[in-house]
Amino acid sequence: ANLGILGLVFPLPFSSYPIDINPVIKISSILFAISIFVFIYNMLKTFTSPPSKEPFPNPFGQGDKAADKMATLFTGVSIIYLVIGCPLGVLFLLRPDLIPYLRPVHAHINLIGFVSIMIFGVSYHMFPRFAAKPLYSVRMGNIQFWLVNIGLVGMILSWWLLEAGGAVQKTSLLTFAAIEAVAAVLYIYNCWKTLNSAGKSFIRFH
Repeated sequence: ANLGILGLVFPLPFSSYPIDINPVIKISSILFAISIFVFIYNMLKTFTSPPSKEPFPNPFGQGDKAADKMATLFTGVSIIYLVIGCPLGVLFLLRPDLIPYLRPVHAHINLIGFVSIMIFGVSYHMFPRFAAKPLYSVRMGNIQFWLVNIGLVGMILSWWLLEAGGAVQKTSLLTFAAIEAVAAVLYIYNCWKTLNSAGKSFIRFH
């Protein structure tokens, strides 16, 4: 991953010089893509492996099991979006002509589907431990889960059809974007209520 990032970043200042940096960019992109696939495989094996029979030390305390189950759902779905987004990025290397049509789709899959939903899941797992109390509303979190995914899938399809010249009105895109915004508001409110007037944290810093 680091080799790929360095290879993608360092050649950029030389792009204005008469130097062909495309081979370096392509090789670095492939290295970064391989690192992502290794991460995906590691996460999938973690989620699909049977639980260990030996007791697992939990430094965070019992926490909120319902919130943890929901957090696992968020993080698991975010990996699925990464599985979709990574090959799409590799496809751009092979078919640069597709970039103008699929760039918004690729951006939404990676930034909302993977990054944002992963953040939602991790924070729903961690915030009850920081606050030393259960998540304010697991039901609200579950509603947010469905809203964020419905909104995202709708935005992806709307962008795809819109960029491809389909007869999709921008109203469709704005509607699903509004659903995403509602999901974000629910997340912010849920986290704020959880962290507000927090007690003594489960986490111990040594």
